[in-house]
Amino acid sequence: MIQYHLTRRCHTVSRDDSISAHVIHRHKIKRLARNPLEASLLELAAYPKVMSSYIKKMEAMGDLQGKPRLRVGDKVPQKAYKMKDIPDRTDIRAPKALTGHPKLLPMRSVAVKQMIKVLLDIGLFPCAVKAVNTASGEPFDNFNQVLYTAWVHYCIAEGLTRYHLLAREAQIFLFHGTFKTKSGCDAPIIRFIHQAMQQVAYRFDHKIDKCFREIMLYLQQNKKFQAFLMDRGVNNVTRKYLALWQLGFRNAALDGQTIFRKNSCLSKTRWQAVDLWRLRECYSYICRKVLNRLNLQRWNDFDWDDYMERTAFRQTFNARHAKVTTGDFTLTQKELADPDIWDDNSASDIDSPAFKSRRRPSFRSPAAKARAPIRKKMMWDFETEAWVPNTMGSQTPGAVAAAAAADDDTSGNKKSGSKKKSGSKKKSGSKKRKQHTPQTAAAAMCAPPPASQRKRKKK
Repeated sequence: MIQYHLTRRCHTVSRDDSISAHVIHRHKIKRLARNPLEASLLELAAYPKVMSSYIKKMEAMGDLQGKPRLRVGDKVPQKAYKMKDIPDRTDIRAPKALTGHPKLLPMRSVAVKQMIKVLLDIGLFPCAVKAVNTASGEPFDNFNQVLYTAWVHYCIAEGLTRYHLLAREAQIFLFHGTFKTKSGCDAPIIRFIHQAMQQVAYRFDHKIDKCFREIMLYLQQNKKFQAFLMDRGVNNVTRKYLALWQLGFRNAALDGQTIFRKNSCLSKTRWQAVDLWRLRECYSYICRKVLNRLNLQRWNDFDWDDYMERTAFRQTFNARHAKVTTGDFTLTQKELADPDIWDDNSASDIDSPAFKSRRRPSFRSPAAKARAPIRKKMMWDFETEAWVPNTMGSQTPGAVAAAAAADDDTSGNKKSGSKKKSGSKKKSGSKKRKQHTPQTAAAAMCAPPPASQRKRKKK
């Protein structure tokens, strides 16, 4: 998951040894939760409690649907994205990538991709529940929560502050704008976010059951552990339980499941940098299969129980299994052995999680190199009329003799030509004799002689 490192500033609390850093941090979160409008975008993204208070505050200040109100003079932006030189945009993500998004025209493509990635890591999928399925008897949706969270992370990727003019335009477009679908119809932005998150999330094939065979068999034999699948990480579990889940995640990555990137488990560094939403979706799928709850409704007609289950799966994974993958909670080699492929690539771990395809260098033992035949460069020899190994460097004796003979022929032709010019005129019916074009030493060595020369020598 993406973490934002903030500088902790607190001037009211004295820096006494009895007051630890986490106490100061906790006071800061409480203060920002009471006044969420004072928090910056980085603080909203770093503290979920402050983000929740900010969304509730903005929904109370908005219209009947909880969306931000349109002020006098506000218009929904429709023009394509154009980068502007603004001096206060210092922390912009990928400043040289200035391409606008093909569907969300007023927004930058790099920032939109970052926004979708953060929503996937958080596990915040848009869904709507009808009034019949809710406990309160009123319709429910989390569209405002999704859109406000997306707006915060888009502005962070663009390097904007909360009160910036471009941040206001992006907020209006996300809540009140539309995009063109494949059929040419106008659809709200929340539908685009749903499509962008779903098209990469559920990609499993029939082999995924074999990857999680150990944990599924363990849950069938010990049914009391099924209560830990969505307990939100409150209860304590055994280390074997954590090791079996981690083994299933690694098997799925090594097996080549399409939800994972290629070679995401090539080394320990790459595995610790894998996107956690990929593991979380595998965890939710296996839990639903164990509990026989695979039938899900559409996102805009969701069931309340399914929504609560999805939330419980997400919180359980983040609290219990994410720290094992990232290395914050380590397991011994006896509990969970590292794959064999990690030993070969331990010395070539990379810092960046992005994968670049590379081939492993071929290794040959000294004995195999000694048995391998030595390939020598072959050259054509005019004397023997055969291919011979190049033992004299760049030329063979036959090639040297042929080149010398060719030089003699050219010098003789030049002398005879000079005598003919000083003598009488040529006869009208005489034909010109074809002069022999001398071959260079390189051409004579590389190509065999023509058939006419071979016959002439045989006679």
